[in-house]
Amino acid sequence: MSYRNVIADFEKAKTGGAEQYTKELNEKIDILEFLLNTYNDGRRKAFYCNAVNLLPLPDLREIMSQVKERIANSDIPLKEKIEEIVRLMESRAAGNNIQLKLRT
Repeated sequence: MSYRNVIADFEKAKTGGAEQYTKELNEKIDILEFLLNTYNDGRRKAFYCNAVNLLPLPDLREIMSQVKERIANSDIPLKEKIEEIVRLMESRAAGNNIQLKLRT
């Protein structure tokens, strides 16, 4: 996480209030837990953590809505479901000029 993200988080807590900020963080935690418990193939933990941390909550809500409407109940294999979730997240990230790839 960059210092820019930390500063943005502090500003969000300052302007919206600690209670609202905590509520948003808890919602992100719930999303992350759902992804890890339902769509984790053993290779996506770091990706999901990074995506949930960096993507704005409204984008995550939209992605989760699509997951629950289109992906969750489909007959496609788990691997393809995971690939579709990754594509949705990468698309939203690109639209926000966010790179989800881990840098080493």
